[in-house]
Amino acid sequence: MKKIITDPNVQELIKAFDLELPKMHNILVDDFELLDGKILINSAKVLDANLNFVRLADLSKLISNLDKCNVIFKC
Repeated sequence: MKKIITDPNVQELIKAFDLELPKMHNILVDDFELLDGKILINSAKVLDANLNFVRLADLSKLISNLDKCNVIFKC
C-alpha cells in the first residue's frame, strides 16, 4: 500500500482531487435552506471558469472561503 501511495502518478491524482478550495472558482450552492434569516448550505459544487462541474465542495473549508468565490445559488 505504501508503494502505491508514493507513486508519482498517484500523488498527482491526489493533488488533482485535493479538497482544498481552488482560487478563482465558482461555487454552485445547489442544496440550501433558509432558517431564521440564515442560509444553511447542505451541498455545494466547485465549478471551473466555464461553469463546468469540477467536484463537490468540502463544506468545512468552503464556509471560511466563501467571500473569495463567485457564489451561485440554484433555485
